[in-house]
Amino acid sequence: MIKEEEEEFVPEEGEEFVPEEGEEFVPEEGEEFLSEEGEEQAKEGEEQAKEGEEQAKEGEEQAKEGEEQAKEGEEQAKEGEEQVKEVEEQAKEGEEQVKEVEEQAKEGEEQVKEGEEQAKEGEEQAKEGEEQAKEGEEQAKEGEEQAKEGEEQVKEVEEQAKEGEEQVKEVEERAKEGEEWAEEGEEKEGEQDNAFSSQMK
Repeated sequence: MIKEEEEEFVPEEGEEFVPEEGEEFVPEEGEEFLSEEGEEQAKEGEEQAKEGEEQAKEGEEQAKEGEEQAKEGEEQAKEGEEQVKEVEEQAKEGEEQVKEVEEQAKEGEEQVKEGEEQAKEGEEQAKEGEEQAKEGEEQAKEGEEQAKEGEEQVKEVEEQAKEGEEQVKEVEERAKEGEEWAEEGEEKEGEQDNAFSSQMK
């Protein structure tokens, strides 16, 4: 008698474990066949990673532009302060001649006001530049996070693809085991037939 395995597929005599034409491999319940889907997800994950890297680069460029604007604002503020000092020096020199001093004082006050306005504008530009730099740094961080998430998705998809390949290998091994069981069953039946014929003689 041939010992049958409860969970192993054992084809009948002369049959092979070959799926019919047009049929697709359907995994058992609880298994997933993710090789093609896993490759697509891996491609999508790589594209997301590339987009995240591009966003990070754009954020870094914006941060650099913001820093340059901040530097320009600081330079303008320094120029305004120098103009104020020059005006004060001119006011001191004008004390000897009262009229000239008054005129120079008026002109100096106007220049001081202009310098202060320039200084304020420079400070505002510096603040705006710092804000833009912060925004650029935040965008760069977000881009880096997106890149990391994309890389993690790529890893997950690659792992799913590997699992799918392992499932395919397991199914192929089961098919081979089924063929081996069939060959052993044929050999045992041949031995039993030979023993029976010799007994009949």
